[in-house]
Order: sequence, then C-alpha cells, then structure tokens
Amino acid sequence: MRKIIYLLLSVCLLCSCEKFYGIFEKILHFIDIYNKCTFKSHENVDADAFETAFEYIHNHFKEAIGLGDVAAKAGIHPVTLSKLFKNRTMMNFNAYIRHLRCSFAAEQLRNGDAPITEIAFISGFGCIRSFNRAFISIYGITPSDYREMVDKGCIL
Repeated sequence: MRKIIYLLLSVCLLCSCEKFYGIFEKILHFIDIYNKCTFKSHENVDADAFETAFEYIHNHFKEAIGLGDVAAKAGIHPVTLSKLFKNRTMMNFNAYIRHLRCSFAAEQLRNGDAPITEIAFISGFGCIRSFNRAFISIYGITPSDYREMVDKGCIL
C-alpha cells in the first residue's frame, strides 16, 4: 500500500497542476487518516506534533527552515519528527520541502513572468544552482525549458 501511495504522491507532485494539487492534498489526508488508525494510543502526542509540524512547513516552506527548526516548533525531537515524516509522507523531510518549493516555483513559472532567479529565491531556494538541480530532479527539465513548454502550450 505504501508503494501505491508514494507513486500517487509522485505523480501529483510531478504534474504540479492545481487539480493535481487538490488530489495531492486528498492523498495526504488519506495517509493521515490511515496513519491515525495504525498509531497506538500512546503515540497520539506524536501525531499531534506531526500535524503542528506539517502545518508549519506548509506555512513557511519558502523560508530557510530545517528539520531542527520544525521539530522545535512542534515540541518533539528532530529524530522523532524525521521518523514520523518518513512514515506519514513516504519521503524524507528535505525531499518533501524540495517538492513543495518546486511545485510552488512551477506554479510561478506557469502563471507569471518573473525572472527565474527571482522565482528561485521566492520559492525558498538559497541559490539558483540548488533550484535548478532540484527542479530537474523532479520535472526532468530545467525551469527555463519548463517555462518555454508552458508558453508553447505543452504544459497547462
């Protein structure tokens, strides 16, 4: 089941369309429900902490945040958060942040005309090189090629 969920998450993140973002959110909700059902009662504190961390990540992914920062906000140890994150999202903390940032950047590339360097920085990347590497690893093309394909109507 985890492999199926991971595959669905990957498809939604790769497509990065608004309708797929909605599907992505529903999948994450399903994972959350599934995990709540499988957590033991003494782990409910961790589940609440994860929800706090997850919300914080979604509100601050464009900033320079790390596992330790998020764990401190959630009131749990970074190792605990790392394990919870891997179990609940099927990816590690840094990969999830990269996917969020690239998804946001792809939306900016589709819907605006800001320079790619500016998009990289407002998406939370510290340098253009990191942005390009992350974007290529997720979408398989450079941000400039992505924008060109959007302009040609190849990507909606």
